[in-house]
Amino acid sequence: MIYADTSLLLPIYVPEENSDKANGAVEGAEELLISDLTVAELLVGLARKVKLGSLTTEKAEQVRAVFEQHMAEGYLQRIPLSGHHSEAAGQIAFQSPVMLRTLDAIHLAVAVEHAATIATLDVRLSDAARAIGVEVLPYRTPSPGTQGDALG
Repeated sequence: MIYADTSLLLPIYVPEENSDKANGAVEGAEELLISDLTVAELLVGLARKVKLGSLTTEKAEQVRAVFEQHMAEGYLQRIPLSGHHSEAAGQIAFQSPVMLRTLDAIHLAVAVEHAATIATLDVRLSDAARAIGVEVLPYRTPSPGTQGDALG
């Protein structure tokens, strides 16, 4: 089972520099787990690209329609967030030697709950996942001493 975070999912839907890497990471997967957080972040990411001028409103609406179709068809399995994800995220943040951002800790909590491999292009999230024994796609060498702001 694979849980895809937004850093991996957005380049699958909107061509960019990391699109080949993102597509390769989930190639052959019959379904991907996502959460309510992933949905919100993807839609905000589309809006950001429109406001920055790197994506037209029309193209953003087309991407949104395909994304929603993938959820409706079951390729993207949407996991609703609940209060226990918040507590789990806090526990993971304390457990991880990597300083996690809040939203990354929530993504990781959902992946852990479902015993899923996490697919991400986020270096800090990738390092944190590996540090607590979660498999990560795409494979890369962990970064030594990843640190940063703990608030997402």
